[in-house]
Amino acid sequence: MKLLIMLLTCQIIISNATHRVVLSEVESVRIRKGFSNLLNTAEITFPKNIAFTSQNGQKLTEIIKYESKVTIALGYDGNNEMEFEGYVTQVWQTIPIKISCEDEFFELKRNTLQPKTFDNATLKDVVDYIIPKKKVYTLDVTNGTVGKFSISGSNATTAQVLQYLKEKYGYGTYFKDANKLKIGFPFNIKPDEVKYVLDFGLNIKKNSLSFKTKEDINIMLKGISHRKGKEPVRVEYNPKRLVDGDGESRTIHCNSNLSETQILEQLKQEYERVQVDGYSGTITHRWRWRKPNHTLQLEP
Repeated sequence: MKLLIMLLTCQIIISNATHRVVLSEVESVRIRKGFSNLLNTAEITFPKNIAFTSQNGQKLTEIIKYESKVTIALGYDGNNEMEFEGYVTQVWQTIPIKISCEDEFFELKRNTLQPKTFDNATLKDVVDYIIPKKKVYTLDVTNGTVGKFSISGSNATTAQVLQYLKEKYGYGTYFKDANKLKIGFPFNIKPDEVKYVLDFGLNIKKNSLSFKTKEDINIMLKGISHRKGKEPVRVEYNPKRLVDGDGESRTIHCNSNLSETQILEQLKQEYERVQVDGYSGTITHRWRWRKPNHTLQLEP
């Protein structure tokens, strides 16, 4: 029997106005991506004995600066795939050397906005205004309404407005890569056309999955539609007559200024989407290029 051994490899490029460093040795790389937070982050720890000195005698920590651009490609046997693009936000003067990074959202935190009031805005109206024009982004914005919306103050940033849209309206934000930005309700954003087949006997390392039929799923949906200057409209969809604490309760932030009937229709659509036979839980698996918004297919 031939034993197949694959060597983990990486290519990390860090650059600024005066230097460009290419590194292929790390102690660890940790990348966090997803819709749950507005920004993706990465942390790189270099080996204790890393030997690097530039031609003019500078050390690594003297070259890697705050705001330096960073790309992280990871893979096996030199077949590396881009996993992160962003900026250095902190250099830890420790042994071993460690740096913290943020994705393109780092730029949105520094982009200040002029005050503006929308009388009856869609989500796209607001996004088109707050996204900086100095850099071209490809936007994937789901349909949604915001209604009367104001950006006030002299120091408001794009990131702050996106945070407000997430907290008050439920719109998530995710950089698919450095130039492609997805904004909208996470459950309404179309998955990428990438599907992984996971086999319990092959590439699933461990799991806490349990299979449930749609009859076993107990979920209460609560919908909220915000109204400027008024109390939000709240609707529950609870066909199994659950009480709080019995089963799962999930809150859906619907579009603004909806009637109870319109909210109820959105909740019914979401209920049909989640009330299906399938697995729930967590998976640790041996698959290289999984990313947010990809889809999984489980093989029993």
